[in-house]
Amino acid sequence: MPVYEYKCEGCGYQFEVTHSMNEIPVVFCPECKTHSKKVITGGTGFIMKGSHQKD
Repeated sequence: MPVYEYKCEGCGYQFEVTHSMNEIPVVFCPECKTHSKKVITGGTGFIMKGSHQKD
């Protein structure tokens, strides 16, 4: 299952939660119990086979 990063709207604490891609969880901060929102990350890079850089 994927790991998602969340940030607390109340105290700013950042933490990770594991859940399925289809699940829409209601996540609360483990520090202050305030509702938290998922942090949108930049993702990962990848290289396609046969790709190359131009000089």
